[in-house]
Amino acid sequence: MSVTGIGSSSSLLVQALTSMRSQLDDLQRQLGTGSKSTNYAGLGLDRGLVVGLRNHLSAISSYADTTTNVSLRINLQQATLTRIDTITGSVKAASQTNFSIDASGQTVGQHAANASSTKFSTRSTPRPATAICSPAARPTSRPPNPPASS
Repeated sequence: MSVTGIGSSSSLLVQALTSMRSQLDDLQRQLGTGSKSTNYAGLGLDRGLVVGLRNHLSAISSYADTTTNVSLRINLQQATLTRIDTITGSVKAASQTNFSIDASGQTVGQHAANASSTKFSTRSTPRPATAICSPAARPTSRPPNPPASS
């Protein structure tokens, strides 16, 4: 009994089995990871489409970010305009009041402003005024210059 080498038909079967095992491994990897290939070369003819779709997805993401920023700015401007409208209404209401002067020489609005400004004051008594001296009137601590000798 003699042992012979692998024939051509057996060699083709081994090659087919190896190819099918490689294909099974690739399909299991695709199923496990959810991606068709680990690189663009594995995509074949679809690689150009994938690159174009990635660029398109990046542009859409950029537009979404821009839309979010614009929405934030519009909301801020709307809040500002609402506040300006409120202030305008307050000024109109204040301008339609009676400007009669009382015994102290002030109007009712001036009394209200004075009362509200004292809420923000940190001192209870006003600061005394200080006199401003010219540089010539200030006392100096240096002795006078000695007379120049000739």
